[in-house]
Amino acid sequence: MSQLIQNEDIQRMPSFVSYAFALWAPRLHNHYVENNAKLRARCPDLRRLFPNSVFSCAAFNFGVNVWSFKHRDMVVEFPAGALILVPSAAIAHSNIPVQDGDERVSFTQFTAGDKKVAEDGPEEYVRLLEFRQGRWERGLQLFSTVEEMFCTTHIKT
Repeated sequence: MSQLIQNEDIQRMPSFVSYAFALWAPRLHNHYVENNAKLRARCPDLRRLFPNSVFSCAAFNFGVNVWSFKHRDMVVEFPAGALILVPSAAIAHSNIPVQDGDERVSFTQFTAGDKKVAEDGPEEYVRLLEFRQGRWERGLQLFSTVEEMFCTTHIKT
């Protein structure tokens, strides 16, 4: 896996994804940058998979018939090799099985939320439950307007 992650061509994908994310959702991208900085300050030994990626995690699936169960109801067809940015917590998404004789592999980047909450103690758990109450509304405020998509002066790296 280390050899795969260090491959120059593989490294280009997460870099491209992060810059596309910054272009199309600059406030949300900046939110990720700020949270990553806080996480790295708290856990300096945490290794980054891809130096130019704003996402903390990645998953490779090399099966010849990659698909997933629906996990949030939306069907959009994308051509092979397409880059898609999906706010997966807000939109149901899945892959359907491919036709006989076809093959599909996938590479997914993501940042998991609320990891190890139980280990932070009961007070922190209650605080996070209260924080979640308006989380979706705060999340909507991070989505971009058309004007923001055409202005790059506020993108952080």
